[in-house]
Amino acid sequence: RINFEKIINWGKRSLYTLLKQDGISVCLYVIIFITLILYNHQKIMKLEILDWTIFFAMVAVAFVQTIAKIIQQALMNHIEDSVKLEENYEKLCKMYPEIEYEDGKISNELITYQNPAGKSLEYINRKRKKDCSEVRFPVIQEAMFRKLNLIIEDSKEQYEMPQLVREHYRELFQAHDTSNIYNQLNVKVKSWKNTEEGFKIYTMRTTYYDSLVTNRVMDFEWEPEQTLRNRYMYGPFVTPLSESVLSNHLGFNGFIISSDNMIPLVRRNKVVSIGKRTYGDSIGASMKAKMALDANQRFTKEGLKNSILGEIKDELKIERKDIIFSIEENVIAAYRDLVEGGKPQLLFVVKSLRTQKEIEDNFVKKKKEKAKELRKSFWDKELRELEDGDTFLWIPVENLKKLVILPDAIVYEGKEYRMMPSASASLVMLIWWLELVKKAMGGKCKQANEND
Repeated sequence: RINFEKIINWGKRSLYTLLKQDGISVCLYVIIFITLILYNHQKIMKLEILDWTIFFAMVAVAFVQTIAKIIQQALMNHIEDSVKLEENYEKLCKMYPEIEYEDGKISNELITYQNPAGKSLEYINRKRKKDCSEVRFPVIQEAMFRKLNLIIEDSKEQYEMPQLVREHYRELFQAHDTSNIYNQLNVKVKSWKNTEEGFKIYTMRTTYYDSLVTNRVMDFEWEPEQTLRNRYMYGPFVTPLSESVLSNHLGFNGFIISSDNMIPLVRRNKVVSIGKRTYGDSIGASMKAKMALDANQRFTKEGLKNSILGEIKDELKIERKDIIFSIEENVIAAYRDLVEGGKPQLLFVVKSLRTQKEIEDNFVKKKKEKAKELRKSFWDKELRELEDGDTFLWIPVENLKKLVILPDAIVYEGKEYRMMPSASASLVMLIWWLELVKKAMGGKCKQANEND
């Protein structure tokens, strides 16, 4: 039986792609050519007056232009991220050096990690022709939590971008030309700090578009040497969140641990706004207002929980009933990503009640269902980007400390996988947190034995 709806939707998608690539001119030439041939065949008119050499030259030009546009888009997609954000992470670390004061306090305390000795380290040392034993990340850990008491001070105030960004909005926005983007309301962090009561976050509102033209184009040059980093984040000090003029929407990275103690890393697709074709953590997302705000349009702890669980369902297709999660137990760190101008991030880790195989099988099933829905709603950008990717790299929890972790990659079982600093530094913080929990549990066991 012929599925006419499927054929019609395929035709619409094909036409949409054709129009985007200027293929309509080639189609017109083909239509004209076929029409003329038919007229000639029916002897309705003679074609002696038609210069076939010129006609085919015109068709060839249109065809070449279309192919050139397709190649141009593909090449732009491959280099887009490196134009928007600095990829020399050593340079960023030097731009924001650690500064120690007389009272012992340290400014710009970047995450530093000692990689384990072994074949993986030897491999990457040879490949990069330098010692990667100790590495620094352009990431600042603001806090690590064992039992988080989160306090949210929220307001409905809306972010206003600086005049400089307004003046160059068009150029900055076009830097995302090959990414799949759509606007939405996000939660902005005005400031955060550790207090005696707990970790306090002051929040307001921003939009994803505001972040696209600030945090996510820090190194885009609209004129030679003119970038947002050079104007607002030039170093050596990292601007406090309370003084930053950037959008600074709250994002989070997270790790899912399956019931058989496996962690998935996800290879990001080619249309995400940053980190194209790199491996990310299990979850990487912004705090979306539609999931995070309550009936009174306020951002609360329950909203944070709802947003995290919602993203897990969207990106990995794991249902809420299959996740063990609480803000107090599972949000493990707060940090700032200097690649994106010091953008604030939360880090979480959760336990799933499903095995690796069950998670993968369910993901494949849900992806097939979504593919059918996409055929009906090919225009829906949000639906297309529910998942950052669909290729998983599974790592056993017990093997985390065997990884060689660098700002731009990890080495696992002799193979290098590209990552961005926010994702790879999150692996470091996860390792530290697991050690912290292990020590705490060891102390409890020791205390229990002494009491016995």
